[in-house]
Amino acid sequence: MKKKLKVIGERLYLTKRVSWTERKYNPNYGDDRICKCGHPYYRHFDTYENMAPVGCKYCSCGKFKEQA
Repeated sequence: MKKKLKVIGERLYLTKRVSWTERKYNPNYGDDRICKCGHPYYRHFDTYENMAPVGCKYCSCGKFKEQA
């Protein structure tokens, strides 16, 4: 017969709090606004993947930054 060991002060679960920022397409922002890369806003999202923020489909621009 095995003896049960009692550990004092231990929690049942180890927990970890996770926090992140999710960028999403904003249909009210204006699709024709132009990025510094020269392409319009909507081109920085994937229409086949529920408008996932994939970066510009036509160059290596990873994040939309409006031209001044």
